[in-house]
Amino acid sequence: MSRVHQIERERLMVGSSADLGDRMASRAAQAVNYVLGVIELFLAFRFFLLLLGANSSNAFVSFVYAVSGLFVAPFKGIFSNSVQGVAVFDWATVLAMIVYAVIAYAVVNLIAAAQADDDDVI
Repeated sequence: MSRVHQIERERLMVGSSADLGDRMASRAAQAVNYVLGVIELFLAFRFFLLLLGANSSNAFVSFVYAVSGLFVAPFKGIFSNSVQGVAVFDWATVLAMIVYAVIAYAVVNLIAAAQADDDDVI
C-alpha cells in the first residue's frame, strides 16, 4: 500500500471516529432535551390543573399529580402557594420547571464542551 493511501485510510478512520463522537454527543443532548420536555410537560399540566382548580379525583388529573409530584417534591415548602377559591398558584411547580430547565441546559452545554475538547485532541 502506498504511503498516500495509508495516510488517506488513517484520515478516514480518524474522521469516522470523530463523526461517531459527534453523533453520540448529539444523541445525548437530544435525549436530555427530550427528557426535559416530558418533565416540563407534566409540570405545565400540573401547574394549569392546579391553577384552574381541577378535580383531583379525576383519573387523568390524579395521574398528572402523581407523576409530577415526584419532580415537585424537592421544592415543596420553599414558597407558600397562593390560593384563591379552588385555584392554586403552585410556586413549587414554577420553581421546579425553572430548575430542571437550567440543569438540562447545563448538561447539554457540558456535553457540547466535552465534545469540543475531544475534537481539539484529534
